[in-house]
Amino acid sequence: MRRAASMFLLVALLFAGVTGVRAQVTPVPANGETTDVTSPMPATEEAIRRLLSELDDGQVRALLLQRLSLEAERRAREADASDPRGIDDVVADTAAALALFLADVVRKVPRLPDAVVTAFETFAERRVVDGPGAEPPTAVPLWRFFATLAACVAAGGLGWYLATRALAGLDHHIDGARPVSLLDRIRLLALRFCSQTARVVLFLLTAHALNAWLNAGIQADRSTIAAILKAVGWTWMALVVARFLLAPHRPTLRLCTIDDAGAEALTQRAVLVVGTFTFGFGFAIWLNEFGSPYHESWHGFWVNLVAHTVLIVAVWRSRFAFAQILEAGRTDISPIETWSIRNWAPITTAFVITHWLVAEIVVATSDVPPGLIGAMASTLVLVLGLPFLDLALIAIVGEAVPDEATKSAAGRAADRSTRIGLLRIGRVTGVLMIGLLLLWIWDVDIVSLAERGVGARFAGAVVHTVLIVGAAYAVWELVRIVTDRQIAVERATLGLLAEEDAGATEGEGGGAGARLGTLLPLVRMAAGIVVVVLAVLAVLGEFGVNILPLLAGAGVVGLAIGFGAQTLVKDIVSGIFFLIDDAFRKGEYVDVGEVKGTVEKISIRSMQLRHHRGVLNTVPFGDIRNVANYSRDWVIMKFPLRVTYDTDAEKVRKMIKKLGEELLAHPEHGSQFLQPLKCQGVVQMEDSAMIMPVKFMSRPGEQWMLRRLVLTRIHDLFEKNGIKFANREVTVRLADEKERPISDVDRRAIAGSAARTIHDTETPAPQPG
Repeated sequence: MRRAASMFLLVALLFAGVTGVRAQVTPVPANGETTDVTSPMPATEEAIRRLLSELDDGQVRALLLQRLSLEAERRAREADASDPRGIDDVVADTAAALALFLADVVRKVPRLPDAVVTAFETFAERRVVDGPGAEPPTAVPLWRFFATLAACVAAGGLGWYLATRALAGLDHHIDGARPVSLLDRIRLLALRFCSQTARVVLFLLTAHALNAWLNAGIQADRSTIAAILKAVGWTWMALVVARFLLAPHRPTLRLCTIDDAGAEALTQRAVLVVGTFTFGFGFAIWLNEFGSPYHESWHGFWVNLVAHTVLIVAVWRSRFAFAQILEAGRTDISPIETWSIRNWAPITTAFVITHWLVAEIVVATSDVPPGLIGAMASTLVLVLGLPFLDLALIAIVGEAVPDEATKSAAGRAADRSTRIGLLRIGRVTGVLMIGLLLLWIWDVDIVSLAERGVGARFAGAVVHTVLIVGAAYAVWELVRIVTDRQIAVERATLGLLAEEDAGATEGEGGGAGARLGTLLPLVRMAAGIVVVVLAVLAVLGEFGVNILPLLAGAGVVGLAIGFGAQTLVKDIVSGIFFLIDDAFRKGEYVDVGEVKGTVEKISIRSMQLRHHRGVLNTVPFGDIRNVANYSRDWVIMKFPLRVTYDTDAEKVRKMIKKLGEELLAHPEHGSQFLQPLKCQGVVQMEDSAMIMPVKFMSRPGEQWMLRRLVLTRIHDLFEKNGIKFANREVTVRLADEKERPISDVDRRAIAGSAARTIHDTETPAPQPG
């Protein structure tokens, strides 16, 4: 009868569409023996009957069980792929399960004492000698457990003492060292960390070895003492790690900025928190192992709640110390960093509460996974360790790109920009790596997510999107660092102080420009566009969008723009060739025909010229026919001196020549003269003055400051030697030469005639160049 029922079910499954080509089964007969059967799946009813006639009852049951399992898996996959539930249904179900779980926890609170008593009773019952030399098993007294525990601790202490004696020379070297750089401190701290870790390891190895030997036949004592030693080891290692990070008794080795009292307090709190977690969860696991299952009293819930509460209290008591560590005397803290530092405690508290809540939701909605405690602990350590990782990144970047006061302002600005960019890249990379590590800890395979349902595919696309965006941002920051640093190096070479000083000449124009400062911003903009476009296309591809039509459409749009916007193309192409020819640079004073001014901004199709009177003109590249650049290589500044006719011209020429030699030795401006100040002698005789031009050569943009200096010194020199500047005079002769009082009409006629004469003979103002 049983064989007939098995044959009927098997035939029904085969004819219902359960397909297979070849299956390996492991039948389990009633007698407990196993027989491997490998049979091809028949395709006809006659072949099925022939196959079943060759199998015994156990083999038929095993084959049926295998086919039922395959069918169940197939239907589960189909159900996952067509699950119509939305996110709101999942949230509602989770909230309902959590509420029922919390109600059950509260209801079972009275069972907690009984659970503890039951575990101790079970522990006492299992404390028997059970081994080759003990038949039947015999009970052992309780004092033996404590004696064994004390012996294990004493043996571990002996191992610790021997390790301390062996490492005394290393400890003496570390205590006597005086580190100078960050690398020296890290090296010494690493040596001390290894030394202290060796002590802990030797303690645990010795204690565990003695425990295994003394309790070889007493499983209960051996597992209990091993759990205690495990909790001690984790707590001790927390102390070692805290000493590495905070160095409470060695301020010269400390990696962070905090006083001794704060370092000691943080170390104690770290040990307290880790001890609470390790001993608490160790005790919960011990209760579960010795007859008090987790779901009967939910003792793990209360252990988890107490441990997280201790952690939150430690966070709030350490908020000022952590603020001191995170600020670390830095002057380049961004507003986001400032806000994060000030709100570190609330942010951490929110994460801890979320961490606890997620753990309880997992317990409430499913069976407790075997690795849940390890995964939750690893997540907590990684996230809470982010501030220390950030401090390490800041220290490494600060050591690699130090802030040197001896550098120029442009060099220091470049270093600051580099530090900020490297910090951003390091933070993005660190967050992405920690995210991937958390996915690995929680056993989330992002590659296989796409093979599952719609929700899983969407989650996988989101994860890949985060990775793509992070990688794109890191590439952009790297491009920005390289371009900014090259621009700053060029400015430092040219003697410019900052970006706004490239060509800044107090509104008069003519300053020298930087070629890289002109080209690299355009390269940076183009690189940014490329990075954004590639990142968007990659993200769209992750969400299932076919990007090939987009690429084809972009090509068509490009052709349409090329034919329909010929002026735009002309401007762009002209600008490219102007930049290749190095016709002008940002910060230079140029004249392009109708307008002139300092090049203030260069875009892809035009440039903006700032006139020395403040007017901003936008000039398309395609409209430029010729460019007169007043800011290249050198410039000659000329201006006339008007002296009276009784002045000794040769004396003036020699005085100006001597003044030029003195100005070359000027401590501040002497190096700015490319050719000394000279007087060209008398070149013109006017009605009331002799014109004696003077000139000097300087770098573009520096002539204006030097002109002010030269005019001031010439004025003082002439005043000292009794040389007078000639005032402009106009002689007006009246038609009537008789002496008579001058009327108002005569005065107006004289003033008008003089004004016309002055206007007609006025010397034009000098232009740059």
